[in-house]
Amino acid sequence: MIQESEVLSFEQALAILPGFTKWGLYNMVRRRQIPYRKRGKRILFIRAELTQWVQSLPGVNIEEALRRGDQHV
Repeated sequence: MIQESEVLSFEQALAILPGFTKWGLYNMVRRRQIPYRKRGKRILFIRAELTQWVQSLPGVNIEEALRRGDQHV
Protein backbone atom coordinates (compact mmCIF):
# COMPACT_ATOMS: atom_id res chain seq x y z
CA MET A 1 0.00 0.00 0.00
CA ILE A 2 1.27 3.47 -0.92
CA GLN A 3 1.53 5.92 1.96
CA GLU A 4 0.07 9.38 1.47
CA SER A 5 3.48 10.95 2.13
CA GLU A 6 4.83 9.19 -0.96
CA VAL A 7 2.14 10.66 -3.22
CA LEU A 8 3.21 13.90 -4.90
CA SER A 9 1.10 16.56 -6.52
CA PHE A 10 2.09 17.94 -9.90
CA GLU A 11 3.78 20.91 -8.21
CA GLN A 12 5.65 18.68 -5.73
CA ALA A 13 6.90 16.51 -8.60
CA LEU A 14 8.17 19.65 -10.37
CA ALA A 15 10.06 20.57 -7.20
CA ILE A 16 11.97 17.27 -7.11
CA LEU A 17 12.55 17.16 -10.88
CA PRO A 18 14.74 20.24 -11.33
CA GLY A 19 15.04 21.45 -14.86
CA PHE A 20 11.55 20.38 -15.82
CA THR A 21 9.15 23.12 -16.81
CA LYS A 22 5.46 22.90 -16.03
CA TRP A 23 4.61 22.43 -19.70
CA GLY A 24 7.45 19.99 -20.29
CA LEU A 25 6.23 17.76 -17.47
CA TYR A 26 2.63 18.07 -18.61
CA ASN A 27 3.61 17.03 -22.15
CA MET A 28 5.50 14.01 -20.80
CA VAL A 29 2.37 12.99 -18.88
CA ARG A 30 0.21 13.54 -21.95
CA ARG A 31 2.53 11.34 -24.01
CA ARG A 32 2.77 8.80 -21.16
CA GLN A 33 6.55 9.14 -21.01
CA ILE A 34 6.71 9.43 -17.21
CA PRO A 35 4.98 7.34 -14.53
CA TYR A 36 1.92 9.06 -13.06
CA ARG A 37 -1.51 8.34 -11.61
CA LYS A 38 -4.82 10.14 -11.87
CA ARG A 39 -7.29 10.77 -9.10
CA GLY A 40 -10.25 12.37 -10.77
CA LYS A 41 -8.74 15.18 -12.82
CA ARG A 42 -5.64 15.47 -10.62
CA ILE A 43 -2.30 14.19 -11.88
CA LEU A 44 -0.32 12.52 -9.09
CA PHE A 45 3.10 10.94 -8.88
CA ILE A 46 4.61 8.30 -6.60
CA ARG A 47 8.01 9.40 -5.28
CA ALA A 48 9.61 5.94 -5.64
CA GLU A 49 8.35 5.60 -9.23
CA LEU A 50 9.80 8.99 -10.18
CA THR A 51 13.14 8.16 -8.57
CA GLN A 52 13.27 4.81 -10.38
CA TRP A 53 12.28 6.47 -13.66
CA VAL A 54 15.06 9.09 -13.38
CA GLN A 55 17.61 6.41 -12.53
CA SER A 56 16.54 4.39 -15.58
CA LEU A 57 17.30 7.25 -17.98
CA PRO A 58 20.44 6.54 -19.99
CA GLY A 59 23.44 8.42 -18.70
CA VAL A 60 21.50 10.17 -15.93
CA ASN A 61 21.17 9.45 -12.25
CA ILE A 62 19.30 11.43 -9.62
CA GLU A 63 22.43 13.31 -8.55
CA GLU A 64 23.17 14.31 -12.15
CA ALA A 65 19.57 15.43 -12.65
CA LEU A 66 19.83 17.59 -9.53
CA ARG A 67 23.08 19.14 -10.79
CA ARG A 68 21.43 19.92 -14.13
CA GLY A 69 18.58 21.77 -12.44
CA ASP A 70 19.16 24.93 -14.43
CA GLN A 71 18.38 23.20 -17.74
CA HIS A 72 14.82 22.87 -19.05
CA VAL A 73 13.17 19.83 -20.57
